This record gives sequence, C-alpha cells and structure tokens, in this order.
Amino acid sequence: MKYDFTQSMLSLNGEPMKNEDDEDLTLGQLCAAALSRPDRDTSANDRLKFGRLARAVYAGTSVELTIKQISCIQEQLLKHPALNFLAADAHDMLEPEDLEDHPPRGKGKKS
Repeated sequence: MKYDFTQSMLSLNGEPMKNEDDEDLTLGQLCAAALSRPDRDTSANDRLKFGRLARAVYAGTSVELTIKQISCIQEQLLKHPALNFLAADAHDMLEPEDLEDHPPRGKGKKS
C-alpha cells in the first residue's frame, strides 16, 4: 500500500505542528524520528531495517510499504511517550484500510 508521508501533523487545536526549522512537522518526520530511537536490546539487523525505513518515509510523497513495515512504524511510534498524541494520530493515519479487524480511524491519505 502507498502512503503520503508529507501530511502535516496537527496540534490539539487543529493547527499544524512545527518542527525545529519552524516548518510544518510531517508524518514522515515524526515516523523517521521514532524509527531512529530503537530500544537498547534491538538487534543490529532490526536497527538497519529501521534506518532504511526512516530514510524512505522521511520525505516520501508516495511510499509503498507492507503491512509488516507499517506495523513496525506504529510500534516504534507508541514506544515513545514524548510523542504522545502525535503518535496516536500517526498510528491512525497509517492504519491499513483493507484489514477487516482494523477500520480506518485517522485522517491519513493513501496514494
């Protein structure tokens, strides 16, 4: 499935969140940040996968990802309490529409 990672992340009041450069924080930037902070016990092989995935989503306008890759991103997002409501929004934006047990809940756009 293809995903647009250039979508802006919104604050609780619905305004676009800003990154350190005072530009809109994107879904790709948020996901890349989460993937760049693996647990200490993460294997070297998984760290390599996370790094490659972070590069793919950072500025990706139409990124083809497997359900396994999306699950990996969602898991990493939810491991970081500093990302709080943004992690929940990003998780929902990445929810695959074709899974019967997981109806779409986010505002995400699939390409």
